[in-house]
Amino acid sequence: MPEDREVLPKAFKPTNYNLSLYRIDLEKKTYNGTVVIDYDVQEADNAIYLNYRGGVKVFGAELEGANVTNISYDEPTETVKLALDQSLTPGKAQVTVKFQANIETNMAGFYASRYGEGMEMYSTQFESTDARRAFPCADEPNQKASFEFQLEKPKEDFVVLSNMPVKEEKKGPNNKTVVVFEKSPVMSTYLYAWAMGDFEYIESETERSYNGKKLPVRVYTTKGLKEQGRLALESAVKIIDFYSKVFGIDYVLPKCDLIAVHEFTHGAMENWGLITYRTTAVLYDPETSDSAYKTRVVYVVAHELAHQWFGNLVTMDWWDELWLNEGFATWVGWFAVDHLYPEWDVFSRFVSESAQQALSLDSLRGSHPIEVAVKSGAEIDQIFDSISYLKGASSIRMLSSQLGEDVFLNGVSSYLKKHSFGNAKTTDLWNALAEASGKDVAQNMLNWTQKIGFPVLTVDESGDQITVRQDRFLSTGDVAAEENSTEWWVPLAVSTGLRTEPINDVLHARQGVLSNVSKDSFYKLNKDQIGLYRVNYPTDRLDKLSGQINELSNKDRVGLIADSASTASAGVGHTEGFLTLLKKFGESNETDYFVWSEMISRLGNLRYAYSEYPNEKVRCALDQVGMDLIKPQLEQMSWDTPSDADFLWVQLRKSIFFNGISLGNEDLIQEAHKRFKSYINGEASAVHPSLRSAVYLAVMKYSSGEDLETAYKYLINELTNSNAVDGRELAISSLGRATDQTIITKNLNMFLNGDIAVQDIHSLVSALSANKESRQQTWEFIKSNWEAIYSRYGSNMIIFERLMRLVLSNLTTEAAYNDINNFFKDKDLKGYDRAVAQALDVIKVRYQWVARDSDKVESWLKEKKYL
Repeated sequence: MPEDREVLPKAFKPTNYNLSLYRIDLEKKTYNGTVVIDYDVQEADNAIYLNYRGGVKVFGAELEGANVTNISYDEPTETVKLALDQSLTPGKAQVTVKFQANIETNMAGFYASRYGEGMEMYSTQFESTDARRAFPCADEPNQKASFEFQLEKPKEDFVVLSNMPVKEEKKGPNNKTVVVFEKSPVMSTYLYAWAMGDFEYIESETERSYNGKKLPVRVYTTKGLKEQGRLALESAVKIIDFYSKVFGIDYVLPKCDLIAVHEFTHGAMENWGLITYRTTAVLYDPETSDSAYKTRVVYVVAHELAHQWFGNLVTMDWWDELWLNEGFATWVGWFAVDHLYPEWDVFSRFVSESAQQALSLDSLRGSHPIEVAVKSGAEIDQIFDSISYLKGASSIRMLSSQLGEDVFLNGVSSYLKKHSFGNAKTTDLWNALAEASGKDVAQNMLNWTQKIGFPVLTVDESGDQITVRQDRFLSTGDVAAEENSTEWWVPLAVSTGLRTEPINDVLHARQGVLSNVSKDSFYKLNKDQIGLYRVNYPTDRLDKLSGQINELSNKDRVGLIADSASTASAGVGHTEGFLTLLKKFGESNETDYFVWSEMISRLGNLRYAYSEYPNEKVRCALDQVGMDLIKPQLEQMSWDTPSDADFLWVQLRKSIFFNGISLGNEDLIQEAHKRFKSYINGEASAVHPSLRSAVYLAVMKYSSGEDLETAYKYLINELTNSNAVDGRELAISSLGRATDQTIITKNLNMFLNGDIAVQDIHSLVSALSANKESRQQTWEFIKSNWEAIYSRYGSNMIIFERLMRLVLSNLTTEAAYNDINNFFKDKDLKGYDRAVAQALDVIKVRYQWVARDSDKVESWLKEKKYL
């Protein structure tokens, strides 16, 4: 164990917690508790150390064999020391600790969520280090122990839930009901959980039997919402059976509950047997929800259920290896969704969204390796990012493809069985996969998990052979020699046609030669984008590939566009070549949603970089490029939705319409205004749920006077009274797209006036900071109100870090880059330093791209008659 980690001394190893909570005061937001901790004393020591945070105060402690002589706190390390009058010798020990703590309101620890008219529910969020905020404990992932738990109901009509089933209810002091839960298996403290409130549920059971009976699965909600949990419930029972079969290990606990929480920092949390979700990640109404949320709900359910094995049954030894939890749960979550809904083509979504997000973040100097050294609790939350989740998942996908799916899953099963109810390290997974495959997995994967970044493969056809060279890819394009020392194991997977098997060459060194491939024939590296890297082709080869689209899968088409755009913005490739590629794709009768999503996104990035370019004619010309790109699709699409409309077609139409309105298509804007008026006057069929975002954009961006006031009032009302699960999130982001200065000012004031819940502030920030009319104002507002902003959001560093990332990374100019550096030079960046560093990298990419390539872009626009 690294000596510089802030961890508790290892003399006392907890084996069981018996936790009792009582005198829960919902008005004062306080409660009392007693925790009896059983220990294995592993070496003699005269002090017991526990973690605490925030309002936890220990007011008494007892144990047999010694007296507690002093209780002292060390706030920087979040430890409370129970000093003893004598050393305890190795063996068994039991300490009883009495404490008081707060019911929080910042979505951490044991906290209250507000909903409806003055209603509250209560639940926990302990990952990564907030169990200590609810009760004194050894709050580290490798300090596993079993739990016994009882809670005194503050209201008799409350439903109380925890990881395990209720054992009994009995009367306690003051004739209040005490709910006692069954003893749990050993688990990390961050996975224990409880919830209480005015809940109702729907229930189903698995097809498979577990310990001789079907497993009960429930979705809990506050009253009135339970039927919207039907999709999650139907998916959960199938996914639990699927994982039990795939992993070769049955689900362990006697029940599985999913609960919708009204205020939630994350999307969901995998507490063992009591999984908590943001409402929009578990509830879905087929009548009113955007169908995109259907994918979201099924995937998030699958992701959290994957953790019941990967993370809960087997837990990473320390936060350095968080990716063992999150990377695997991300990949296998999509694997399960693909099993349930093959028509959704979710691995094309993975290539277009997840893999590209991972590559984008990992191309920044401010990125970090998958396995990153974590010393203290303050550092942990920052690594719950696209590297741990999405680069981790992409690495798993790459490795699974190389080993073969069956071999890979056999290795995973062995890993889980060997380390069940324990902790593991990355090397343990590699060893299990090596044993299953007979390959040196650790040697191949070492640089992928322990080194920052990934390679760009430069293809050279100038000689007699086709050579490929790997170098680290930086989005700023300025890789120094000392940053370019890593040589990755790179599976090339050379495609020679849509209906042929790839040539599975591997690049082990800095440079290699493609075997069995001719320069005169079709070829493309990285078939189906299995590998985690970019490819930079010569201009002639890129031109050939753009004329051979029929030989490319949709994943390959996505990859070709993404690689061309990314290498162009870094100055490694050519922006004019990227624009030509896009134009050819737009003329090719492309119909795939994921390919269109990539085209629109990548051209949008270029337009965004030029959004403050001084030559307005260039900006307008780039907008026209975008309009021409989507024109063939627009001509084929209707506002009316057939009853048998394909799921992905609905998403494609949403993307095309939204983009068209953003670019100023008059026909779309006029129709959107017309339909909005019908919609708010009670004609629900006037606007399909998937088109609300496009319609709201039209009325907020292209309205004035009474029409704008009507739209604004409607969206404000949606914040609290929407009848759609996703209505509040959509209303917030739509408000942020306003171009009217009065509304922008009102939007900015919502940062501080409490009109928007803390959990939803990212939806407003994301829209405001991406909106050209409010981008700089948002940053100026943050600076001017820094103390108040930090006071409101800084108590939850996950929220604050996300807020900073969104505000800063949407700026575009060198002046903004310098302003950010100047503003933060005397600030304590603890907990969000990575966000600032990464945002600066993103801004730098934009202004350098414009400065470097503006002449070439103008030349291309003139050549194509846009200027």
